[in-house]
Amino acid sequence: MYRQSSHMLFQPFVTNNLAFDHDLGDGKDAIAVAHWLVERDMDGIPFPVDFAFEVHSGNPIGRANIRWLIDNYLEFKRRDAAAGNNVP
Repeated sequence: MYRQSSHMLFQPFVTNNLAFDHDLGDGKDAIAVAHWLVERDMDGIPFPVDFAFEVHSGNPIGRANIRWLIDNYLEFKRRDAAAGNNVP
């Protein structure tokens, strides 16, 4: 699962909706993917304007961590843009 999802993420965004499951197998988890997406956005490959995501996981802490990271980053971008700052 991890290998397939990481390969797809190297492609340009083909959808504005992503679904995360915290546990990806092979000891990997989706918080690393969420961090990578944020870093990618900061490097100039932005989230789609109408980006939406869901986190479906039986791991409540992992689910909350993914949601917190992406929600807070996107809120930071909205506030920074509203303030007139140049964000990717």
